[in-house]
Amino acid sequence: MEVSLLFDAAVAYRVLDDFEHDSIARQPDGTLLVHTEIPQGEWATSYLLSFGPAVRILSPAPLQREVQQIAENISFHHKT
Repeated sequence: MEVSLLFDAAVAYRVLDDFEHDSIARQPDGTLLVHTEIPQGEWATSYLLSFGPAVRILSPAPLQREVQQIAENISFHHKT
């Protein structure tokens, strides 16, 4: 699936290791904008969740919602 992702500068080393350099655009504020294709399914959501709050999924919307729902479930299960 085609995705657009915005990564914090703090994880630039991972982004530069994991994605083709021609899919990465460094922004003036230091963030990294990535337009690429990733496999659809559990691998994609797990991979993106591994970045924690250092990634923002810009598109597609269904992937945004799926990751948000998983993050909310994690938060709910860890409330005391």
